[in-house]
Amino acid sequence: MNAFYKILVLLVLAAIIFVSSFLVSSKTPSAKPFGQEIPRASSRQILADLSAKVNEKLEVGSQIKPDQTLQERVREDLATVKNSANFFNVDETRSSIYSAWAKDERMMQAIRAELLQTGDDRGDLAGSLSAELRYFGIQALLHVAKQGESHLLDETLQAFARDFSKHSAIAKDAGRLTDFKDLIHAKMQVSGFEQLSDFQNLTAFLSETGLADVREPDLMKAIDDEIFLFLYPKLGKAQANKLLASALPHEGGDL
Repeated sequence: MNAFYKILVLLVLAAIIFVSSFLVSSKTPSAKPFGQEIPRASSRQILADLSAKVNEKLEVGSQIKPDQTLQERVREDLATVKNSANFFNVDETRSSIYSAWAKDERMMQAIRAELLQTGDDRGDLAGSLSAELRYFGIQALLHVAKQGESHLLDETLQAFARDFSKHSAIAKDAGRLTDFKDLIHAKMQVSGFEQLSDFQNLTAFLSETGLADVREPDLMKAIDDEIFLFLYPKLGKAQANKLLASALPHEGGDL
């Protein structure tokens, strides 16, 4: 039984526990003075306990079993992560999977390789699920970075900016361009608005991430777009464009 079906079973059990606790408590005669509330199991507590148990099973389950290949594990975990969109604890479920990935060096290397390898260099680890592995892989890098381990996200973004800036064909690939934007956005989420809101901090951010050295036109525009969208809500259009024009090594155009 894979992780998805285990979760479905646990959810059904939670529903049964909740209904049973309600029926039992409603039929139990009061042994307390009139006016005092009869204590009963909290449905929120039941769901919280169940969520903790599910996440514990997911993190333990998201590990390569003796008879399981890395490819099989990737496919099973991706299925769980995607299906979790329908779970009441979607955020906790995905965080548990990402935490398990972070503890497995081979898994993190596989995610990084899937993001950075191109064309014939890419293996068949994810196959038709490559886009899903790249997307959720970036979310895993973001999750790990928010826990204080940002070097994997930093190194991946730097390598992407360095390697793909040399290949114009990659910049024309909508999927890869989306990966690049997602990596930039993830790094900005970790850095925070204050680290990009003035000239000195923004130029330091661009230098540290390797984005200042990008010269491929489509990638340069992607950088402009993502940073603008991040700054716009607080700085406004005019100030955000002015800051980008002064900090980037090329002119930041209006959107």
